[in-house]
Amino acid sequence: MQLLEATFPLSGIGAIPDSTLAAMKNHKDLGIHTELLGNGVMDLIERGVINNSKKAVLPGKVVTSFAFGTQEFYRFLHNNPMFHFECCSWTNHSDIVRANSKMVCINSGIEIDITGQIASESIGTQFYSGETGSRCGFRGA
Repeated sequence: MQLLEATFPLSGIGAIPDSTLAAMKNHKDLGIHTELLGNGVMDLIERGVINNSKKAVLPGKVVTSFAFGTQEFYRFLHNNPMFHFECCSWTNHSDIVRANSKMVCINSGIEIDITGQIASESIGTQFYSGETGSRCGFRGA
């Protein structure tokens, strides 16, 4: 994956964000600003790839609204001063998201049609999940 240094991925949880983050192990000075934080950031923080040093919004901090992961990940988060939790309405606000330059939005989709439209909330007519912060992330990035 080719990303400029000091990009700020808006990630999430699951195979797509985790594998994308794993591919960034040779980058440096990355920062995280996301609604939902998953296991994928832990290794990059431990390697020093994610240090949040060049962020405009809360430099030095991983900004998120909530986290979902393994017990090991929860132990990593517990009382860790690098993490800053805010409510979704602030974290996902497009003005806040766009305040960090070089913002990249990483999200996955469930279905895509031949015109390129992507669905991440449903499979056909069956509701699967909410849109969460993807719309705000796209707008801000």
